[in-house]
Amino acid sequence: TYTAGTASRAYGDANPALTGTVSADGLVNGDALTGTAGWASDAGGRSNVGSYGVTGSGVGASPNYTLTSVQADSNATALTINPRALTVTYTAGTASRTYGDANPAFTGTVSTNGLVNGDALTGTAGWTSDAGVRANVGNHAVIGSGIGASANYAITNVQAAGNAAALAITPRAVTVTYTANPGTRIFGAPDPAFTGTTAVTGLVNGDALSGTAAWASTAASGSAPGLYGIVGSGLTGSANYTVTDVQAAGNAKALTILSAFVPLPVVSNSPASSIDTVVRVSDVAAAAQSPSIPKLVVDPTLCPRGCYIVSTFRAN
Repeated sequence: TYTAGTASRAYGDANPALTGTVSADGLVNGDALTGTAGWASDAGGRSNVGSYGVTGSGVGASPNYTLTSVQADSNATALTINPRALTVTYTAGTASRTYGDANPAFTGTVSTNGLVNGDALTGTAGWTSDAGVRANVGNHAVIGSGIGASANYAITNVQAAGNAAALAITPRAVTVTYTANPGTRIFGAPDPAFTGTTAVTGLVNGDALSGTAAWASTAASGSAPGLYGIVGSGLTGSANYTVTDVQAAGNAKALTILSAFVPLPVVSNSPASSIDTVVRVSDVAAAAQSPSIPKLVVDPTLCPRGCYIVSTFRAN
């Protein structure tokens, strides 16, 4: 009776050295068997994963015996072929996008270590990232998957080191347009409190800018009368944005500096000899509404210290 020892190997390898034991029933007179036991299996290098038989042979006896060779029951599964280790390495290609955009189509390559017998992989490589449209600026991972193999392989998936930072998310461009409201002051006087409005383009994901808009003039306290700029600033964005400040075209001449003395206009509706009354009105709007003063449209910037309007009439 041939009893094979248990043995194992990986798919695609050669069979190991097989061993076993031999027992005999029926020998008498101190006789002994002849020959040497040998062990073989019909499992080859292409045999699939599973259990295979190991068969013993090679032992004989003298002509005084009729020899019957028996294989132990366990011999039928004495050789185990295990799955072969197969490493699949996913290497993602580098990719980039702007904060707030959808991810681009990812690509990459796949390499293997462990395929034998001309076997091929199954499936198709796919690439994904856990970075969504709200993911912050920086580097994010791209993960490969989707490759398989037959049951003759035990697959280990490996992500290349560079995959951890394969996707670069860059800041999104934001434009802030500052539009200053016109301002006026007299030469030598301090600037008034400037105001204005802002318009923002480029924000996404419900984000908002931080800070408060502020307005300042390019004119100094001693700047000569004329037109000067009012510049807006103060709004900033998170690291997910690159903010560009734009000054509206009108900002360049939004501040008017007036002379300290402005000649006062004299208006008469009769010859100079008929002038009877001179009324000083400090508020041009009030003058326009006064029933006792002739209607006159006066630019208030021409008389910052009050307009003298000459009202004339003839005595009856």
